[in-house]
Amino acid sequence: MDIAVTSDKEEKLYSRRSIAFSMTYDKSTPSKEQARTELCKRLNLMPDLTIITDIVQDYGTRTCTAHANSYASKDALQRFERRHVLSRLSKKEGGEKGEEKGEAKKDEKKGEAEKDGKKGDKKEE
Repeated sequence: MDIAVTSDKEEKLYSRRSIAFSMTYDKSTPSKEQARTELCKRLNLMPDLTIITDIVQDYGTRTCTAHANSYASKDALQRFERRHVLSRLSKKEGGEKGEEKGEAKKDEKKGEAEKDGKKGDKKEE
């Protein structure tokens, strides 16, 4: 995957860099995660502080244009980025932890259901 930066602007008010770039690739359109890791390698950015906001596929070609924001600090990222984007980012970074939490919640629900089932049996007697 080749990346060519078309615009790199410093936005001091938001403590971030706004980066527009185009990508050329061989197979399917890269995911935001793949684009983020490749962009961070090329520009020496912190992956934890970089968000790909959009990827637009050029029809009939193996190229696309994208936009990213790279923040100066974790605090600036949390202040200016939308909450649902941050929640998606935290789920992807802590994928294993999220799965473990999900399994623990399922186990808790099963335990509660079993207790409710036992209580239901006592009422019938």
